[in-house]
Amino acid sequence: MHLWIRVCLLWWILLPTSTVQGQVLLEDLHRRALKNHPTLRALSHSQQVHEYAAAQHSYPDQPTLQLMGLGTSAQYLSVMQKVHVWGRYHGSYRAQLHKKNHMEALREDAKRRIIHNITVLYSSLFALQKKIVISEEYQGFMQRLVDVHSGGFAAARFDETAWVMAQQEKIRVRLEILELGRQIERAQQSLKSWVGEDLPQLTFQRRNLEEPQLLDHKIETLLADVAAGSARKDSAILTSEVHELRYLQAQADLGGWLYSTQFHIQAQQRISGPPQSPPWNVSVGVTLPLWPGKYSAEQHALQHRSLAQEQSIAAQADALVSQIRGQIFSAQSYAQSLREYRQSLLPLLEHHVSSVEAAYRAQKKSLSELIASKKKLYRAWHQYCSDFVRLTQSASEIEMLTGRKIADFFLSFSKKEKGAEHNEK
Repeated sequence: MHLWIRVCLLWWILLPTSTVQGQVLLEDLHRRALKNHPTLRALSHSQQVHEYAAAQHSYPDQPTLQLMGLGTSAQYLSVMQKVHVWGRYHGSYRAQLHKKNHMEALREDAKRRIIHNITVLYSSLFALQKKIVISEEYQGFMQRLVDVHSGGFAAARFDETAWVMAQQEKIRVRLEILELGRQIERAQQSLKSWVGEDLPQLTFQRRNLEEPQLLDHKIETLLADVAAGSARKDSAILTSEVHELRYLQAQADLGGWLYSTQFHIQAQQRISGPPQSPPWNVSVGVTLPLWPGKYSAEQHALQHRSLAQEQSIAAQADALVSQIRGQIFSAQSYAQSLREYRQSLLPLLEHHVSSVEAAYRAQKKSLSELIASKKKLYRAWHQYCSDFVRLTQSASEIEMLTGRKIADFFLSFSKKEKGAEHNEK
């Protein structure tokens, strides 16, 4: 008994930090979603259907057992086997195999899209909560200005226009906080639907999350592959379309074999009747199609569907290349923007606010100037949070389109902050 208690205590001590503290890592959400999402389960079942169909079409038809001669003087037990030419079995197997690979590629595309959406929602939740903290601080600042000047109508420095501006800002920010709260709730519900299980509310412990770090050397490799045309094979959706094309081509080739020669092998054994009747008999039959018009029409239709699919793949490939290049440009642009905010603009605006506050206390700046400086800082922080989400979305979309890792998402969460804390409601 004491040994069991010690084992339990040791297990509790060695639990990962994220589990003990009730925190949820982005990787945890990815893993749970890939395990639970119904779309992936449905595609997995569809893939298995075509896998079994491929095995089924690679074998000859099952032999049939027949009782012959009912109502006559002799009855025979007959076993008959249909045998098609080899091309029909091989063509049917090949067509179903391409259909199975088509479903497998669709499943891979669905996995990438699920990971992409969860990553974007995760970053959106952080950004929205960060905006609420910034807005609450800004609202508190405006409230203090209003309180200080509410009784100062007779004061020489009272600025009625600035006082009204502070009141308006306080009310407007209060409404923004309410809207941000609604957006957080919608994001939480959407995240639950993507994860596929009941997920507690996520609340980020610390609000200094670092932006995604782009892996420049991998982006350069990706751009080179895009220019060479070799990056198209990394697209799961394009891969699925290529397998659909191979399926149509296999079906077109199969059309000729469906109307080809069939052989029938039949063995009969007498089970009753007069002795002069032969005790057993073996026969071989051949079936030849007389009118190939139906086969010809179906084959031509499938050939034209294959040609249409080829053109569709070419158009999708060109669109994919443009989309990848556009998202790379956007990601690099947003990354540069966030660096400018973090290293230059935000420190500059914070220093400016401090300078204006000091000048205001020394009666060298007006209340309007103080409000304007604080408002610029507030807006810059909101824009930083919005660009943070846009960078995450662009980088994650590149990974979704190509299947290649080009960014490290949320390094501070993975290594320092351990993720988001969840609160049961």
